[in-house]
Amino acid sequence: MYDYLVVNDLIVEKSIVDALERILHSDRKVCLLRGPAGVSKAQFVTLVSRFLFSPLVFHQCGHGTGEDGLLYKHVRGWRSRSGVRITYGPIPRALQLSRKGKVVLFLSDFDRTPPSADELLLDVLENCRVSLHLDDGETVVQGNHENLVVFMTSSGMREFSEPFMCRTAVITLRPVPPERILNSFGAKLMKLPIVQAFQRLGEAIRAGKKLLEERFFEPYTIKHDDGGAKLCELDWFRGIYRRIYDVLNAEGMLPDPCEITILDPGDVVARDRDIYGVAWRNWNTIWFRRQPPDPPAFAHEMMHLVNAPQKVDVLEEFYVHNLARLAVTLAENNVAPEANIIRLFDVREEDVLRALRKVYHVKFNSIEGYLGFIGVIPWFMRLEEGEDGSVRVVRPRGYDSTFVAVYTVIELATLAEFDKPILDTILEILNLVYRRYLQRRKRSRRGLPQKP
Repeated sequence: MYDYLVVNDLIVEKSIVDALERILHSDRKVCLLRGPAGVSKAQFVTLVSRFLFSPLVFHQCGHGTGEDGLLYKHVRGWRSRSGVRITYGPIPRALQLSRKGKVVLFLSDFDRTPPSADELLLDVLENCRVSLHLDDGETVVQGNHENLVVFMTSSGMREFSEPFMCRTAVITLRPVPPERILNSFGAKLMKLPIVQAFQRLGEAIRAGKKLLEERFFEPYTIKHDDGGAKLCELDWFRGIYRRIYDVLNAEGMLPDPCEITILDPGDVVARDRDIYGVAWRNWNTIWFRRQPPDPPAFAHEMMHLVNAPQKVDVLEEFYVHNLARLAVTLAENNVAPEANIIRLFDVREEDVLRALRKVYHVKFNSIEGYLGFIGVIPWFMRLEEGEDGSVRVVRPRGYDSTFVAVYTVIELATLAEFDKPILDTILEILNLVYRRYLQRRKRSRRGLPQKP
């Protein structure tokens, strides 16, 4: 982790990083960052979340932030009588995400909250759940203690309760001496030439070729290729599985169920226990470690059979899994979009902003503004701390608008099952992209020039 932070221009002591790694491997992953404004507390947390490949749930605490501000979020809701809709705040949202994987909850300037907030957060850390009162009823949000990482920052505006401090690890960040900044800047100018860097990279790849092949390119072995049954013949291919198939078969991009072969669990030997399914697109064949598979696993492997553009074939597994979760959410809500969700990779930034304005009835000037509004920061974004201690979402340099739009939509796909407006936004984005595709196809058939 230390090398990753240094490469990303964060000047930090190695002893601090070693202490943080011990915290992340402990049972209670809670850390309080102390230090004056401008010592890169926000950047520190952002880089740690990116290193962990975890979503960042961010909340900027102020002098008026109390327990309700940590548990609830008031957004504009045109369907409600009051015009305001109450949804999950940063703590319940982080607990929700922790059920699916590791998540980082970042409460900036937590020392601006009243002392009663210590008891609330302490109860959350002990039980990993909260009780909310929404729609005249009680809702219990349960999280996963092992996946929840909590960071808080403090500038010393108040002291915290003793029980709270006994259960919280404290790391103090101090201003960086000017000589270290100069030395770090000089070291950047002394890096190896790019040609030597590529030569060393090639040597490392050649040296580790055998290990790479064993670990990544041969994770399974087919014992029989003439067995199995057709998907349409299986008893479990009904209900949620059939609806998932219908969602992914939008525009007829999937083979017919009677053309898809499901191998028996004994037909494939998987050397990696993390492999829960395999799809061979050329053969229209799928294997699952157990049958029936989990709906997300079924959607994940079915997506590899989608007859989509070539660029989809090189997508990272992480993002295919995100779309698989979205397909399950659509199937559970009996929503069958006209366009295939693969087309979300053709989204533009203006599509996202137009969809947000239609769903939320609020005009966002940028994607960063929306992300700061909902308090969920994707791993590729970063937080910037101002001189007044406030934190805002900043787009990384070198990332064009298309990259930011695509990655933002794919990241938000994991939240669609928890947040109805986000689901409506993704569906509206999909409609906009599909409409543009139909217009381009129509102009192409007429021989007209395409619009930019």
